[in-house]
Amino acid sequence: MQGKRAIFTAKYLECGNIARSARAAGVNESTAHRWLNNGLREEIQERQKALVTESVQGVQCAIGKATDYLQSLVEDENASPQERRRAAETILKYGLQAYEYNKLELLEKLEDEILHK
Repeated sequence: MQGKRAIFTAKYLECGNIARSARAAGVNESTAHRWLNNGLREEIQERQKALVTESVQGVQCAIGKATDYLQSLVEDENASPQERRRAAETILKYGLQAYEYNKLELLEKLEDEILHK
């Protein structure tokens, strides 16, 4: 039964649909609901959080590489002035957006701390 449960879990993580995941695992929906109500839901939620964290880390890595590339364009004396300017503008634009996002996140945390004291 563990094999079917693993198949159900993998399919559910992929599509988020109980009926479709149960069919893929070859079990009744009632079995799938029983699994979910007996701890599988929490296990799936933890796996979903891990997948999101992994995805965010991948995006952060890509952002770092993109920023390095843009920085190299800004410093490249062989690049055209237009390319260098566009690279600098892009760094500034997205850098300011990231700064504003982090500032909002910090303000939300502070607000939450104040309200829950």
